Amino acid sequence: MKLRARPRSLSITLALCLFGCGGGSTDGGQGNAGAAGTAAKGGSGGAPQTDGGGGAAVAGMGGIGAVGGVGGVGAGGIGGVGGMGGIPSGSEICLAVVQNPDPTDPTDSDKDGLSDYDECLRYESDPSLEDSDGDRLADGIEVLQYGSSPALADTDADGLEDADEVARTRSPVVADVPVIKVTISTNPVVGLNEALDMSTGERLDAVSSTLTAQTNSSTQSDTRSTTDTIKNSMSVSTSLEANYPWSASASVEATASVEEAHTETQTSSWGESSIQESQNQQETAVSNELQSSLSYDSGTIRVGFDLENAGRRDVIIKNLRFAALMHELEVGRPTLVTELTPSVGDIQINAGSQWQFLQANDDAVPPFLVKRVMQKPRAFFFEVSGFDMEVLDGPEGQPFTSAGLASRTATIVIDFGGGRVERHLVATGLDRQLGGIRMVDAMSALPINGDYGTEPDASGTRLLTRIRTWTADPVRPTSMWLVTSSSLSLNSGPVSFDDILLRAGDVTRLVYLEDDDEDRLPNRVESIIGTEIDQPDTDLDGISDYDEAYGWVGVGAERFFTDPLDADQDDDFITDGDERLGGTNPFEPCDPGREPACDAADACEAACVSTCADGCNTTASACNQNCDVSFTNCYAGASATYNTCVGSTFIPEAFCNQIFQEEVSRCYGPRAVCSSLCEAARSGCVAAACGAGVQTCIDACPKPVHPTICDLCPATP
Repeated sequence: MKLRARPRSLSITLALCLFGCGGGSTDGGQGNAGAAGTAAKGGSGGAPQTDGGGGAAVAGMGGIGAVGGVGGVGAGGIGGVGGMGGIPSGSEICLAVVQNPDPTDPTDSDKDGLSDYDECLRYESDPSLEDSDGDRLADGIEVLQYGSSPALADTDADGLEDADEVARTRSPVVADVPVIKVTISTNPVVGLNEALDMSTGERLDAVSSTLTAQTNSSTQSDTRSTTDTIKNSMSVSTSLEANYPWSASASVEATASVEEAHTETQTSSWGESSIQESQNQQETAVSNELQSSLSYDSGTIRVGFDLENAGRRDVIIKNLRFAALMHELEVGRPTLVTELTPSVGDIQINAGSQWQFLQANDDAVPPFLVKRVMQKPRAFFFEVSGFDMEVLDGPEGQPFTSAGLASRTATIVIDFGGGRVERHLVATGLDRQLGGIRMVDAMSALPINGDYGTEPDASGTRLLTRIRTWTADPVRPTSMWLVTSSSLSLNSGPVSFDDILLRAGDVTRLVYLEDDDEDRLPNRVESIIGTEIDQPDTDLDGISDYDEAYGWVGVGAERFFTDPLDADQDDDFITDGDERLGGTNPFEPCDPGREPACDAADACEAACVSTCADGCNTTASACNQNCDVSFTNCYAGASATYNTCVGSTFIPEAFCNQIFQEEVSRCYGPRAVCSSLCEAARSGCVAAACGAGVQTCIDACPKPVHPTICDLCPATP
């Protein structure tokens, strides 16, 4: 579909006869009318080819067009009078302005309230016409009263001319477009499909869980706002760390998408009981794989959606696709699990109506990703990943396209938290010299009517502190406004909020964040990872929730992402905080060579039993070999998962490394239990063969701080 074109002035880069010159007379008579130029410009008038000849040379007439051409000028012959120029046209005026630009010159040729300088060089309107774009609004009224463009009949590209929007008490600079609200209508099912080994008949039963949505969660927010918050939490917190708690706001870079303007999807919050069920089912799946040489070869994700047209135009949605994603703090951006395509064709949704129960599923999801979802369901969410939209013609205006909107507007999303989100498209084409619209002007045009506040920081940069009643706390500053925009860069230096320049196609999100426990993790991020919003160290292991979520540097300068809900990641009776202080690996129980107490105790016990009951040692050794076989199979499975993960082009390597680290950590638990049973059998055998003497020797051996560790301490493969 195409927007309705109206004649308007072109950019001012002129040659005298750029738009076609008329023919001249040879006798100094009147020059011929200039030939018509472009649709927007008339031709120049004719000029006499020779001087003299008796008659006076008369100015040539302007050619046909919206703007008259330059009049021809002839020199008078003997006794003749020189020809006079024609009436100045818009192009003549702008040519003069370009040659001698003076922004202070108040000259207003068409008396429309705008100076010739502004019309020619700022707004690209016609200084000789009161209504350059023919939209029935005078140029001065458009700029000074409504902030709309005098050179564009439909400033915000929403299919309604500026005068029509004014007549309907709508803003001609804020696009009135369809917004499709997406809600989850059925509880998502996530599971692993049944696996069968045809050669042996062994089978791994299907396992699945159903996530129950909490639709009234106070932590709900726009999915892309949450994504930006997670992506930028570490960089924002790092940049503000010297002045933490937050004092006002931060501005960081964001991504832009065409879908942003037309869809609203909120993050999903899942019920605690369904989260626990999902994690239990994941443990069941891991146990099934440990007990068998088989692995699940595919997984399933199934969900239903409702769509609601919150706009004023009827639309047809085509090629609709949903993305199932995981928030991953350690990689700084979401990881795609799969893309879901509904099994329906085109969907027509009239204004104010709904399309209910749109089923979408994928039965061939990589199993390691499904296990990841089942293990960390709080981080699992859906959003619209793509679509094509056809806006139906109606009495309110003309058709428009997403591309047309993107070429004339910038998107502003205001996320107040608690599920309250506002989405606006504001026109950027008024001031062509500026190249966009300043934030202060955009905020004034939005329905908030400029009801916001800023305050200067120590450097004088004015930061956003309030929108309506949502205010950054000046006394106990644990709240802030996060400003993310595709027009910004972390390397661009500080920019005052009002001075942020929004260009066509930009997306800016204003996100209200709170941090009740001052651990540098916003409440909405804590809700995703399951930590307490009023406890900076949820698992009380001595490492803050922030450090565990975003990683802390330990042994070998390696960054460890330990679980902020598990105080002892590798179940070796040493808390993650103690491992951090001691320089040991939180994912390896009783690190050989790094925990001297464990090593000394093991060596002493081995010496005590070496003098008797060799048969007991042999039996125990064989027992432990079986434990090692189980561990080796588990380790091989973790390696296979890692190889599959890194083979997926859309998954970051850091994400694969984290999965491998966690998978290997889980391999130690079963072997530790197995080894402890072997040790118990050996001890009983030794006691029977050697009597109490050996046990007395063992009791005299040095013990580590946690004496039970060495009973569960397997050797690292």
